[in-house]
Amino acid sequence: MDGRLKVTKCYFRRIVVALLLVVAMPETDFVGIVVGQTKTSPSKKAKASSTKNASNKNKAPQTQKKSSSKGKKQNSVTPKSSAEAKRMQEAAQRDIQQTKEKIKLNEQEIKTGLSDLNRLSSEIAAGRVQVEGLQSKVASLGKEISSLSEEITKNEAELKLMRDEYLKAVKKMRLTKKNQSTLAFIFASENFNQAMRRIRYMRQFSAWKERKSADIDKKIKQLENERTRLADVKEAQTVALGQLNKSQAQLEENHHKQESLVAKLRQNGEALQAHLVAKQKEANKLKETISALIAQEQAKAEAERKAREKAEAERIAKEKAEAERKAKEKAEAERIAKEKAEAEHKTAEKVEKDQDKAGKDRKKNSEKSSRPKGDRKIQKEDNVKAPENSVKASPSGSVKSEEKAVVSVPSNVNFAGLKGSLPRPVEGLWRITNPFGRHSMPELPEIEYDNPGIDAEVATGAAVKSVCGGKVSGVYKVAGYGTVVIVNHGDYYTVYGNLASTDVAVGTAVRTGQKLGTAGYDPDDSRRGSIHFEVWKGREKQNPSSWLR
Repeated sequence: MDGRLKVTKCYFRRIVVALLLVVAMPETDFVGIVVGQTKTSPSKKAKASSTKNASNKNKAPQTQKKSSSKGKKQNSVTPKSSAEAKRMQEAAQRDIQQTKEKIKLNEQEIKTGLSDLNRLSSEIAAGRVQVEGLQSKVASLGKEISSLSEEITKNEAELKLMRDEYLKAVKKMRLTKKNQSTLAFIFASENFNQAMRRIRYMRQFSAWKERKSADIDKKIKQLENERTRLADVKEAQTVALGQLNKSQAQLEENHHKQESLVAKLRQNGEALQAHLVAKQKEANKLKETISALIAQEQAKAEAERKAREKAEAERIAKEKAEAERKAKEKAEAERIAKEKAEAEHKTAEKVEKDQDKAGKDRKKNSEKSSRPKGDRKIQKEDNVKAPENSVKASPSGSVKSEEKAVVSVPSNVNFAGLKGSLPRPVEGLWRITNPFGRHSMPELPEIEYDNPGIDAEVATGAAVKSVCGGKVSGVYKVAGYGTVVIVNHGDYYTVYGNLASTDVAVGTAVRTGQKLGTAGYDPDDSRRGSIHFEVWKGREKQNPSSWLR
């Protein structure tokens, strides 16, 4: 790769010189110079060098001599034909095109090399975990094999002892019976008591034999199970050792591949650094886009909150003023009604007093006119009505409480409580190739990259799903990240980049597991699919790996 870079630089220099000559002078002069440079004989070169030395000695008219010598050199070489000049131009154009293709190929090799390096590093990390797990499994199986072997040895010794005791007892019994049958042994007793003792002894011995036989059979079955288990464990250990050896070989092979890739990338250190600088600019652009969106939404939310508070304060003030107005109207109505009632009451008292006085006068007149004595009841006139003591307030004076308008606000998802339990945005293949935060490139500690999220290898065209319910805040096209979808979860945001297509738009409400789009190719490696994933708390970046289960 170093050789290619040198050839590329050489081609580039030749092309720059050729372009400058083509632009600076006519076609014939350009051809003449090129032809003269390519076909000048050694004698002419010597003559030109001697002329140049002679001109250097005369320093007085230095500028004029240089210009005149250049003019003589140009005039001394004449082009052969315009066809040759055309061929030279075409050759220069071919050199330019070849150089461009080589530069493009070199850049693609760097991109592919970095992608392979990140992928290998991820596989090496996973391989180390697998090797450690297999080593632990092999060690555990080894301990189990040792324990089973010891247990089998112990049980075999116990079985041998049980069999020896059993045979010893049977032999002793046979000697006691003197090779007689059971009935003959009993009938050979000297008296009845001895016969009964022999019967009890025979029964006890028969029961003991059955117990011992059962114990021996049980021990034999236990040994068979242990031997079967030992064989299974040994087979599992053999399989685990094979897997371990295979994993270690794969790990070692990946290490060799990684070293080879690092060596190639080191040869193109400047180009690699330039590529990572461009990649970092793309990451910073994405970060700025997300930050601007979040800041805009936060400002909008703050403005809406202040507007709601202002509207609420105005509503409360209006309700208070309305209540005060109605209270004043009610008090005024009560005062007027009270004054009216008092006036009517006074009028009624006056009428009653006048009627009493008129009655007394009529009584006196009747007594004077010698009328029969007796009290006469004076009835009040029917047309006189008793005044009302109270006046009810009109219905219009009643105060009614206004109902508050119900604002339907969607409940925020408890995103913070889901840390460590969020599902992956893509099912199936998921291999993190570029972790979160500032870190050195694998085996290249001098080269650093700050990743605002994580990059993972996934199946091309896989469905990208929302990890939590929320609302789509933005859909953007960002260089290096394809289509980017940003989902708002209240105080938190999730970002899904490198989408080939989208199924949502700004303002779409999404639920957990709803499809947002499909994963596209890795921007640096068209052989693989990739997705970029981020988590933000407000305007603060989070490590997405700590949020996923």
